[in-house]
Amino acid sequence: MSSSRQRALAPAGRTAGVEDKDSWGGKNGGRFWALALILLALNAAGLVWIGREVRAGGPDSVRVAQVLPVRGVDQASELALVFDRPIAPSDVIGITLAEPPFRTEPPLEGLWSWSEAARLELKLAKPLAPGRVYRLLAEPDFAALTGYRLSGEAAFELRTAALELSSLRVSSTSPDALQLAFLFNQPVRPEDLQAALEVSRSSNDSSREAPHVRVLTLGPKRELLVEVPRDESAERWLTVELAAGLCGAGGELGLSQALQRRLEVPVGFVALNAHAWASGSANSAQVYLSFSESLAPGQERPTLRITPPVEPVSTRVSGSRLTLEGDFRSGETYRIEVGASLLSARGSTLGESAELSVQIPKRSNHLSLSDGGGQLSPLGRLEVALRATNVQNLEVATARLHANNLVARLHGGSSKETSRVLPKQTLSLDLEPDRVTDCVLGLADLVDSPLGVYEVHVRDRDDRWESDRALVRVSDLTLTVKQESEGLFAWVTSLSSGAPLEGVSLEARSYNDQVLARATTDSVGRAHLAIPRDLPDGGAWVLTATLGEDFSYLLPERGTWVFDKVDTSGRAYEPLLDAWIYTDRGVYRPGETIHLAGLLRGVDGSFPVAALREVQLIQPDGCRRLIQNSHTYLFPVH
Repeated sequence: MSSSRQRALAPAGRTAGVEDKDSWGGKNGGRFWALALILLALNAAGLVWIGREVRAGGPDSVRVAQVLPVRGVDQASELALVFDRPIAPSDVIGITLAEPPFRTEPPLEGLWSWSEAARLELKLAKPLAPGRVYRLLAEPDFAALTGYRLSGEAAFELRTAALELSSLRVSSTSPDALQLAFLFNQPVRPEDLQAALEVSRSSNDSSREAPHVRVLTLGPKRELLVEVPRDESAERWLTVELAAGLCGAGGELGLSQALQRRLEVPVGFVALNAHAWASGSANSAQVYLSFSESLAPGQERPTLRITPPVEPVSTRVSGSRLTLEGDFRSGETYRIEVGASLLSARGSTLGESAELSVQIPKRSNHLSLSDGGGQLSPLGRLEVALRATNVQNLEVATARLHANNLVARLHGGSSKETSRVLPKQTLSLDLEPDRVTDCVLGLADLVDSPLGVYEVHVRDRDDRWESDRALVRVSDLTLTVKQESEGLFAWVTSLSSGAPLEGVSLEARSYNDQVLARATTDSVGRAHLAIPRDLPDGGAWVLTATLGEDFSYLLPERGTWVFDKVDTSGRAYEPLLDAWIYTDRGVYRPGETIHLAGLLRGVDGSFPVAALREVQLIQPDGCRRLIQNSHTYLFPVH
């Protein structure tokens, strides 16, 4: 009965014995596969969602996606952490953080801020030291400071350049010793170099002791001089070895492996080598020619042949070095032939001309504002002199000083604290590479009003460490100040017309910004400011002048006008006899008579005729001639 029912329920053409097995392909089987596919799709979507959440650390967590800079850590002006999502609110972007969510080890001077919603920056106060390992570490209260949990890594390392030996040369020799010059990419302590250095002579005599070397340089330097005793019987080669692990001063990253160099020991008076230095602030460059012996001072300029030609070239002898200075072009290689007559301090000559080759290095980037500022007339062109080298993009920031913050700014207060900051501008400079160029910076295009005291800050957009700043006074007020027994005498005139100015308000302030005296100029531009002596806050440190919107200042104790390098301090006071002599004119033809006149007085102002013994004339060549008393006429002047 049961078996016939099974057969009756079975589909036509199929046997009842295989009903359960074959039913997977039937109507019920299709439903199963559809359900299975739906479940698989849901599982896959769940896995994708879970993976995304795992990678993101959850909806309330962030990860550090990148640490900058990746390269060029030594020249970095800022360190940055870039997160995988924006986390900083817009009202804190650009604001200095009192409690940053990251710190550095060792601690670094600088300012933390959010430059973007997902970028945390540390603007460094000075470049990172070479040969160091710096760590960026998340603060334990990162979540409280940012509102997000930090997932993934919380500590990162940045490394500056390890110690490298840039060059090694023989710098000079003497009968008893020679000097080696070690040039590294960072300062090295003398005692560290002494401990890591080994010098041996290339000789077949294995019993010969290694020379006892001595580091001559005092204090950490990039270039260090080492003295090696000479042994004339030894071969003309030295082997110099530096042990692995030698580090720069205060550094952690040293030589990765031991270094070995082989140097030829010069014999006799010969040319050794040449190297050059090119300043970023002047187009002249210096070429240093080193010789094996000290050069005779005072000798005539040796014969020089420079290819390609450079004119003019000045020469200077210093020790065993002949220095050439001229318009040598950066990147150019010069051949310099020194004549055979060059004389050593021991009286030897080269015997034959010597030829040295030197390549002038690339000039460093440079920016400077002429004289650090000064005063400009509001009726003039308002141009500030700028000197630039290898700068393509110049960032110019200006700020107009608030008059009541003058003392604070002169003491180094920031522009944000003392001034109204004006919008920055970026200028493209089309300069010849590796040439120092004098430019002018148009202040009228940078400020909103011509009158005022402005701080001008220029920076190489591609090298933040190259910058300069100056305080520029745009004013028609010219101040002349003299010290009086009871204060200051001031005279104010117009820079544009020279006429005295009446009604100018003057104010004298102390170093710590205390008002000491006030006055107003009279009809001829004069004013007296009564300032008692021995004030507890000190005397007048700055004098300000205001006339309507025009404002200027002067530091009475600071001499700013220096027109040349002539020493104007005068000779020392003579306690016994004082004399002042002058000629009747300044230029004479050969054979003409020179008439001398002068004043002679004793310590009490009397006319000391008995004190006169002789009068000598010193010629330009240094020879002294006695002027006979028979040609000398003395008489008192009343």
